[in-house]
Amino acid sequence: MKALEGIWTPHGRVICYKCHGTVFPNNSYIEGSDRWLRLTSPQKLKDDHGITYCDKCGDDVQVWDHLAKEHNLVKRLREHGIDASMWQTGGMCSAVGINFKGTDHGSNDKLAHILVTYGEGYVDDNLVTYQLGWYNNDGEYVEDKSGCFDAEDDVFKCIFKMKDQLEEIENGREKFKK
Repeated sequence: MKALEGIWTPHGRVICYKCHGTVFPNNSYIEGSDRWLRLTSPQKLKDDHGITYCDKCGDDVQVWDHLAKEHNLVKRLREHGIDASMWQTGGMCSAVGINFKGTDHGSNDKLAHILVTYGEGYVDDNLVTYQLGWYNNDGEYVEDKSGCFDAEDDVFKCIFKMKDQLEEIENGREKFKK
């Protein structure tokens, strides 16, 4: 498989070199040079890389595997009506960010959010690939709503279960107000 090389930006976007342009903070390329032509032409998939898409033009791009998995999860969640986006979490690290308004344990004016990261690791001697963290508006970790998962489908189902539970809470509040 071949794809363009992609870039993870400090603004939480995945883009191809063509859409980024030739000027970078610490480097620049000459349009038409051999290096630029290689960066803007599909290349064989590198080890530890996965395929996702450019946020600007939609072309297939290859980026680090964990980033591609997170970026593709964002797309899947959006296709199912979840307000998900990529978050640059510091030091050029990445996470899937999901916001839920009015869901901070009964407080109508707060925003709870979920962060999902991909990366192999061990929790209690079990290999996990996706870590899901639930945080309240104050940035506090909510342990009883967080977890680790082996597969994207499991994370996806958990997020939808949470969404359904939160909608039930909101609907209950609305009924109580009436």
